[in-house]
Amino acid sequence: MPTIESSEFNRSSFYLARLLVSGFLFGIAGAGFLIKGETIIGILWLVGSIVWFSNYFWSRKTPYIQITNDDIKLFYGRRSRPRILKFDIIQGLNVINNKKFELILSNGQRVKMSLSCIEKNNRDNLIQILNSMIRR
Repeated sequence: MPTIESSEFNRSSFYLARLLVSGFLFGIAGAGFLIKGETIIGILWLVGSIVWFSNYFWSRKTPYIQITNDDIKLFYGRRSRPRILKFDIIQGLNVINNKKFELILSNGQRVKMSLSCIEKNNRDNLIQILNSMIRR
């Protein structure tokens, strides 16, 4: 029976860059509206910018997937709790076109995750760990 220490798989740098660029664009748009004198719209855009930046900083420090000996924690977003899947309810793993994978649960549900959100050099490692942990 394989055992592992806690493994964390972070979001890809491309995903993080999209959040950062979106935050800057929202901020620039908000500043533009404020300069034009459209205060309410400008403030809304600046609040949107703050939301994008806070998502960026949260995504930098929080892993996308965390695997321990007992379970898998999936961190979808900042406002939601991580989804925790025990290995004893996971029946299978299906990799779809090396872009997505789905975990098949004992109750028939399928949990889909995108591999494009994970750093490229960690994708194969994630699939290998999942395969070894599910097949035990």
